[in-house]
Amino acid sequence: MTIHVPGYTVQKLLGEGGMASVYLATQKSLDRPVALKILKRFDTEAQIRRFFNEGKIIASLNHHNIITIHDLGEVDGRCFLAMEYIEGGDLKQRIDTGLPPDEAIQLIKLIAHCLDFVHQKGIIHRDIKPENILFRKNGTPVLTDFGVAKQLQADTSLTMDGSAIGSPHYLSPEQAEQKPLDARTDIYSLGIILYEMLTGQKPFQGDSPIEIIIAHLTTEAPPLPKSLAKYQELLDLMIARDANDRFDSAADLVDYLGRLQKPASSHVLGKKIGKIISSTEKKTKASVKNPLSTNQTIKPGKPLYKPVLFGVTSAAILSAAIYFYPYLNTKPAPQENSSADSVQDPVRDKSTATETASALLDNNRIQQLLAQAKALLDNPNTSLPILKQAYDAYNLVLKMDPDNAVASEGITHVGALYATMQDKVDFYLSEARKALQNYRLTSPSRHNALFYFHEVLLLDPNNAEAQQGKSKIANAYADLAESNLDAFDYTAAKANIKKGLSIYPDSSRLLALRKKTNAFTDAPKRLFGKIKSIFN
Repeated sequence: MTIHVPGYTVQKLLGEGGMASVYLATQKSLDRPVALKILKRFDTEAQIRRFFNEGKIIASLNHHNIITIHDLGEVDGRCFLAMEYIEGGDLKQRIDTGLPPDEAIQLIKLIAHCLDFVHQKGIIHRDIKPENILFRKNGTPVLTDFGVAKQLQADTSLTMDGSAIGSPHYLSPEQAEQKPLDARTDIYSLGIILYEMLTGQKPFQGDSPIEIIIAHLTTEAPPLPKSLAKYQELLDLMIARDANDRFDSAADLVDYLGRLQKPASSHVLGKKIGKIISSTEKKTKASVKNPLSTNQTIKPGKPLYKPVLFGVTSAAILSAAIYFYPYLNTKPAPQENSSADSVQDPVRDKSTATETASALLDNNRIQQLLAQAKALLDNPNTSLPILKQAYDAYNLVLKMDPDNAVASEGITHVGALYATMQDKVDFYLSEARKALQNYRLTSPSRHNALFYFHEVLLLDPNNAEAQQGKSKIANAYADLAESNLDAFDYTAAKANIKKGLSIYPDSSRLLALRKKTNAFTDAPKRLFGKIKSIFN
């Protein structure tokens, strides 16, 4: 049957499901390819509402790991949805060809970032499966098919019309039993995908959809092979039958994955992750609000703030291209091919000579910039500012020669390194805040606030929060010392003041408190103050 949609030229069928068909089409007004999803049948009014609901949900989610919607409408009584055309295939194809475990973990982290963004908007997807995770040409994963997505505050009748919701192999137990759902149902489905990526097999099998669903409800997933045992705890926390035994949120999952990934050097880690996150799109990273101001008083035993779980709940996944993408697809403007004059023109010859000289100078400059970028990346103490310098060098090359392959590959590699390093910075800052809250200030070794702030400054010397780290630690020691003095424990107060001053000698609070550690002069004043407060 020929499909006609005003404003679009339909080219071919891409695929079809139970309620819709998807075609490759060209949007005439912008001359761009789109995926045109057209409703297949109108069995119930609920299906029509669900179809339009998908379009509205996607349109409300502006995230680089979520498919972009261009248009929504109805023609000849049939609903249609025009979306971004994704050419890089889906996750099912990649699972079929095999994925290394580190790539599988990084992909789960990217999708978890994306789901955290979705969940914070009050939406659960409810149909997370490999076929609904597509890839752009540059390797960026894209979550699609929100056809059964449910807004947490919406009327549940919209998607509970008696039809099967979700895919049996990836269905959470509570979804199968039609219980109230929350974000943890998507975490379960993502865990099933993780199992499949690691082993190449689905954990729950059956000869029919009903048998598969019963397996979800009554059996445990087979344990991972011994070679993958280090991922077993992660998997258990994702696919526990009881939702209360899973991660509470996608943000918690991202935080766990940050801990799980090996602390390889930023250069090596960037190369590994670069296979997935190279050439990622722009993302505006939300600035980290500092919850630990230098004049803030910390009382022992009282949480300083609600823990912030990182990996970048702004979603996601991936932020490398903050600086690194504007010029990757730049093409030189086409030049008109003026006819050549057969008669020799001395003016033209002089101009040609000048152009040749200029081209030689440009080539020399390009080689210098490429060498400069390589030297920066070979620096064993690579940091975010150094990566930015390398990016600037490659960027200048692309301005002079937009088709330069070395610069194009280099800027992509820098982007992957930058994203990896930024993830590590975010993780260390998160751990530093937790360490401050729990008064792990300078011990235990490699698990204290001072250590984490130091690691951040190695990666990002200009990080304002880490630069204030020693001052924050000194303030924490001052709070401990004040509590010691209130308890008349002058020995402990002196010890805490000494530790704080060893970290930050200029702390005015600690210097002032040190003058109060003479028990003979301070204790009577403090005791008198307590007695006076009782009578007041």
